[in-house]
Amino acid sequence: MPYQQYSGEVVTVNVEKQFGFIGLLTVRLSNDQEHDLVTSEDIFVHQNDVDTTLIPGLRVAFDVELDDKRGDGTFRAVNVIALVEHDLLPAMVEPIPGFHVVVPAGQSFKLTAYHAQMKDVRPEVVAQVEANQPLPGIPREDIRLDNEETRKFLQAFLLYTFPSLVDYGADFNIGTPDDTAMQLTLQEAIESHRALGLTSQVEVLEEEVKRFGKFRGALNLLWADGVARPGSIIPIENLPDLFMAVPVWYHYFANDTQGKSEAVEAANTDDPWVHARTAFFCDLVPTRRWSDLYQMFNRRLRTLENYKGDIIPPHVARRLQNAAEVFDYLVIATPYLEEAGKDWENLDWIRSIDPYVLGFIKDSPVFFVVARFSNSGTFPLYNELLGDTVEFLRSNRSKLDGFNTVSRPFWYRGGDTGVNDGNPLRDCFDGLLGQHLSKLTEELLRQFDQGTLFPWIRQEEEQPTKQ
Repeated sequence: MPYQQYSGEVVTVNVEKQFGFIGLLTVRLSNDQEHDLVTSEDIFVHQNDVDTTLIPGLRVAFDVELDDKRGDGTFRAVNVIALVEHDLLPAMVEPIPGFHVVVPAGQSFKLTAYHAQMKDVRPEVVAQVEANQPLPGIPREDIRLDNEETRKFLQAFLLYTFPSLVDYGADFNIGTPDDTAMQLTLQEAIESHRALGLTSQVEVLEEEVKRFGKFRGALNLLWADGVARPGSIIPIENLPDLFMAVPVWYHYFANDTQGKSEAVEAANTDDPWVHARTAFFCDLVPTRRWSDLYQMFNRRLRTLENYKGDIIPPHVARRLQNAAEVFDYLVIATPYLEEAGKDWENLDWIRSIDPYVLGFIKDSPVFFVVARFSNSGTFPLYNELLGDTVEFLRSNRSKLDGFNTVSRPFWYRGGDTGVNDGNPLRDCFDGLLGQHLSKLTEELLRQFDQGTLFPWIRQEEEQPTKQ
């Protein structure tokens, strides 16, 4: 089924004759650009072509065909679907057209028997987590849509993310896409670009198509497994929000044998050099605070062979293998805080439960919650997990002195302009690293207590004001 090309608002309805009109002034292309319809007349829409009751003010997505009854220069809407009330996914810069669902009153996420093993976290700490407003804009309700509704929304999201590929005949279908038309159009475009000497443009286009294929594959995986829900697609800028709940990561390397061997070799040294994956994740949020925080828990990049925790459920193991085909990086993000690393001093902590599997695509504005061990979505016990991390840091800040044992240790200094000269993966920290991290943690706890943790990690107070 093709995606709907236009969106707009029903402005008048004839209830008796079951038709109405979509106001021309409200019509936009589905990528939110100005429409290309050559007409001065409103768009006719009949009740039989709509998947809900026609009412004034209803926003709809639709295609058009010529309106034979009204004559030249007029259109009627076909393949009409309603766009109604609640965001399914968070808007990143502006609202995502089509991402709306009705949320039944009183519906919220539910804990499962799996969560009975969760350790107690002080209620006042859990309450302070909410005061910090983590993962803003992502609805906490456990919104469940049927497969067809979810498919339509994911198609709209894909179109929103890659509007430039519309002109190349890209197939935005989730489920059974066909790239035959796009390949033909791309070949013609590439030949034309090369004839004009625009080789750099060819490279950009080929990379965009490659990224589109991975992105569509990721959405298709979430849809096919029935796990596309609020919180399964999260803006990259909110990575620290989820990280603080599950900061100890294990990396799945799939076919990357070189990267895996480098991780194993580095992890067994007193002063491990910076792994390329560590640099990648530090750069996702380009601030020094984030880079230091990420490495504080993940200086030694762990492979799945290092994993010792909750038994990996069958649905997670299967999804990891399938997801390896579409994601550039896959990690099991855990609350196993006592595994933070041998760089700390004598860590001892009762661990929490219920890790996440996270998927990342290079140059993507979002990351994906591919699975949860409890199979219960993003938010159950999220506040408790984050609160436990804060309690861990309060109790173990002094043990960061373990980082002082190596003089000028390898350390990736993200967010610092001009620092990473030469090979950034071989950068060193000048001074006592443990002392630096202890001060960082002290300030982190202060920011948490005053409800400003996540803007502080992102260093939003230091970002230039847009004119």
